[in-house]
Amino acid sequence: NITQLSNFLNIEFSSLDHNDIREILSSLEHISEQALILIENILEWSRIERCLIQPVFNTICIDDLFNHAINLHKSLAKHKRIKIIKEVELDECILCDIDMTKTVLRNLISNAIK
Repeated sequence: NITQLSNFLNIEFSSLDHNDIREILSSLEHISEQALILIENILEWSRIERCLIQPVFNTICIDDLFNHAINLHKSLAKHKRIKIIKEVELDECILCDIDMTKTVLRNLISNAIK
């Protein structure tokens, strides 16, 4: 996402106004913070795969999981003129490792945008 958004900014810079540039830079900051979280999650996943730690199961609402993943990709999708539509409102909760589940959803949406 960082690469795609920065490439977009580089290519379209002359056609963007200051508000668009500010929005993209804000998105880049947010996405880079999320990238750090993702890297930490991948490292944690690696430790789990090597049986160094076990998944931590907690209850979370499905809607919260989807909203989190969608919000991370809204800016990039908008700039690519892709609309992310969540057609189902789920107030059900599930028991899962929240970080791992968020990682899976982020990857699915990211790959769909690509």
